[in-house]
Amino acid sequence: MFDGFSFFPDIDLYYQGDSTEAYDLVDELVDKNVDFIKFALCIHNPVSRKYSSFDTWVDPDGKHHQQKLYDTFEQRIISETKATNFLEYCKSKNVNLIASVYDSVSVSLASKYCIALKVSSANITNFPLIEDISRNCENFIIDTGNSTDSDISNALEFVDKINPSMNILVQYSPTRPPKLSSTWNMWRIKEM
Repeated sequence: MFDGFSFFPDIDLYYQGDSTEAYDLVDELVDKNVDFIKFALCIHNPVSRKYSSFDTWVDPDGKHHQQKLYDTFEQRIISETKATNFLEYCKSKNVNLIASVYDSVSVSLASKYCIALKVSSANITNFPLIEDISRNCENFIIDTGNSTDSDISNALEFVDKINPSMNILVQYSPTRPPKLSSTWNMWRIKEM
């Protein structure tokens, strides 16, 4: 899947209800000859409104924010039609796509266009989603984030049972910026 060092920018598809920015970013990245573009795809909200935890972050101006994770996903959901249009546009540009997927409809759609599908660290124990990915693609990126060693091992063993020929890339993502680098637990890379 990746030949030597690979750099792939991560874009968003939905900017406050307008996906124009995503198309503009694709054009700019294709003009810069990028090999891969990664994006997140969520067609159905994977979080229960009733049992939603809170999502917290700090914006580039240093302002702290908090909202229910359910609401965070609601802001990022795009319709299957808009997602298909975007994927068809990218296909016309001959760019390799990688999708972080959050629901089975997204898996089904993205697997038709993407060279790899990714599961976020928050979904490393979401075995129905991992099974969908394992059955629908050949290249799987598993983001470990702050998962436990047991979570990582269980996910890898599960994928191997479903699709023994799966190409797996294990990605380590530290805590979300702008956290101090001292909180990133970079020592985990050496352990992996």
